Amino acid sequence: MTQKEMFEGLLIFKKYDESSDEINWEHDIIYAGSTAPGDMDAEDVASLNDLGWDWDDLDECWSHLN
Repeated sequence: MTQKEMFEGLLIFKKYDESSDEINWEHDIIYAGSTAPGDMDAEDVASLNDLGWDWDDLDECWSHLN
């Protein structure tokens, strides 16, 4: 993961939930952002996907595999 992928993704997540500062990681996966894609602007979802972030249905958050 690049700094850009991390930083820009976190900025998008912050737009939807300013009170959440939680980030978790496990092995090579970073988890952040709990707003589902259906509750976000399509442009933000596309940006997150372009930055390497994917919605994780099981954990109900976004993930980025490094």
